[in-house]
Amino acid sequence: MEQVISMLRTINPNFFTKNEFKSQNIIQEIDSRTQYDLVQSSPLGNGATGVVYRCICKETNKIYALKIVRDNKDGLNEIVLQRRCNSENVVPIIDVFRCVGHHPGSKPGVKYLYIVMELQREGNLFQFIKCHGGVREETAVHLMKQVVYGLQSLHKQGIIHKDLKPENILLSEGEDKELCAKLSDFGFSCQEKSHPTRVEYTPYYVAPEVLCKDRQYNPYPTSMDLAPYDHRCDIWGLGVTIYTLLTGITPFYSEINGRVMTPIMYDNIQNARYKFPEYQWRGISTNAKDLISKLLITDPKDRLTLRQILKHPWVLEN
Repeated sequence: MEQVISMLRTINPNFFTKNEFKSQNIIQEIDSRTQYDLVQSSPLGNGATGVVYRCICKETNKIYALKIVRDNKDGLNEIVLQRRCNSENVVPIIDVFRCVGHHPGSKPGVKYLYIVMELQREGNLFQFIKCHGGVREETAVHLMKQVVYGLQSLHKQGIIHKDLKPENILLSEGEDKELCAKLSDFGFSCQEKSHPTRVEYTPYYVAPEVLCKDRQYNPYPTSMDLAPYDHRCDIWGLGVTIYTLLTGITPFYSEINGRVMTPIMYDNIQNARYKFPEYQWRGISTNAKDLISKLLITDPKDRLTLRQILKHPWVLEN
């Protein structure tokens, strides 16, 4: 058995056995209702791999977020990678339970993973953008610096988030009343040393080196197209997020209603073809445009690093 596990880790460094999760006290094999009550209201949101509700701790009456995912290797992978990132800019996991589903829509007799996390009471960045439209550059810099700090924590651990977008950046109010930004939803995340090639993405924010592996839009990929991607795909997602935060729209979009990806959109992403329309960018600094243009570059090695982003004039001057 040890040889089999070793072989599986060689193939997939993300591999963990269920017993290892137990030995590390990552998962409690009891019904989550022994410690938390699910708030039976509309969900807080839907992530890449599950749905999120509110829950209340029976002992303290404190309210938390509760994400529910299927009990499989992807769910386990999401938990271990998120817990590995010990950063104030990553949403912390408080408890994890494996038990038969008891939430709305659960299948009878099927086990799920109930992930209790710190509740971010100000919602997510997408909701913030919808409410405010494009935000002031000073606010954008304040939030994006925290996202960069969160990404630095991930990348130091060899973890690629792979689904960086406003919906996965949660907001809370700090002690100084300033907004705090934290990364969430590790459903697509993976370890860089696993040499990832798996095709999972959100269309508007996906990096070219991930998208080109989708045979629906690239049926005859080259050997370069099929090469593994790395942490720099998160830099692309950061560039799209900054663009969206400042203007309220994404730089890449489908020109056909009802379709999330089209051949033209695919081509625009692959060639980093986007614009800064005057009517949308009026009043926004040239430094902001300069930073974005140095993040949304087709070749990952030519994109700015996270450290270089923090030293860019747009960040330093706001």
